[in-house]
Amino acid sequence: MLVRSPKLMKLVTMEYSTLAADIYWTRAVQYYGSKHLGQETNLESLWPLLDVATTLDANLLPAYRFGALVLE
Repeated sequence: MLVRSPKLMKLVTMEYSTLAADIYWTRAVQYYGSKHLGQETNLESLWPLLDVATTLDANLLPAYRFGALVLE
């Protein structure tokens, strides 16, 4: 698992926060896809991944939309 603290990641990534947000967004999609293929319903790590991605880049609209659909 990657770092779960959005504040820590914001400090660590500095000017590369949008790149790190893209990495977290990609990881969230991969995580969901692997769980969905395995017919698993436990998505406990999806929220932290999306939280970090949207904290690092507030303009990452697909992450917000995806989270709204999946985490309702």
